[in-house]
Amino acid sequence: MKRKLVKQGGTALTVTLPFKWAKQRNLSAGDEVEMEERGQELVIRGHGEPEQQRISIDVSSLNERTIRWLLSGLHKGGYDEIEILFSSRHALPIIQELVKDLLLGFAIMEQTDKRCVLRMLAKDSSEEFDATLRRAFLVTLSMADTVLDLLNSKKQAELKDIIALERTNNQLTNFCERILNKNLYEGNKGTHFLYVIAWNLEKIADDYRRLCEHLSGVKDVDRDVAAMLEQVNRQFKSYYELFYKFDANLLAELSEKRAGLMERLTKGRSDTVAMSCLSSIVLRCEDFSTSMFMLARRG
Repeated sequence: MKRKLVKQGGTALTVTLPFKWAKQRNLSAGDEVEMEERGQELVIRGHGEPEQQRISIDVSSLNERTIRWLLSGLHKGGYDEIEILFSSRHALPIIQELVKDLLLGFAIMEQTDKRCVLRMLAKDSSEEFDATLRRAFLVTLSMADTVLDLLNSKKQAELKDIIALERTNNQLTNFCERILNKNLYEGNKGTHFLYVIAWNLEKIADDYRRLCEHLSGVKDVDRDVAAMLEQVNRQFKSYYELFYKFDANLLAELSEKRAGLMERLTKGRSDTVAMSCLSSIVLRCEDFSTSMFMLARRG
């Protein structure tokens, strides 16, 4: 998008703002915007209330898994009001569960036997993003440490209790992705790189959940599993520390450790399901690398 500069008075230059952009933020003549210089870039930020995004969908022909994907996507995508139509009541318990466990800030405002309306009650705020992303990291690290503690204590039957932390991770990472998709994040870092971080963090928690589900039903857990889990947890924690205090030399060390870890995980003859979960965690941690490097350069 290009705009011509217009000379105003003796020395000032003016430029017009796109009408659609201004309308989306309810800005009009006389309102104030904030301008920030970033090297060759001039960032203009409007503080008007954004226009509410609404959508109506019919889930009558969709199965449970697809309904979950759809509503999670609409929440992440930034919709503020979602009307859901359905022909049978099987969808309603799924929607109620998602509002309770995943769709942070949403509530059911209207409900009949064929329709319900979800609405965002909380205000989406960039100010909460950084704290929420850190909480997502810490919740997942807590999940990792607790799994290891229970295995070392031979209390694997209690691993099912840890799965609730994965749902908390989902809430937090969904919120982060929503803020980024709505272009509300006001930090000076590339939002596409932050999205990669939040996305992979959600998937790492999924891997720990799968590990819990599997090992909770194993009577005698192989010693190799706990030993490898400890090393994988250490690798994950190092990436967390790297995100908040970047060091290119440490990133290189983690890359070398990753190669050794993957070799031991893939050649191990113990529990193949557990080793698969751990291998996935290691690979997703490595997926942080490029984004963390670029975020550090922008920061």
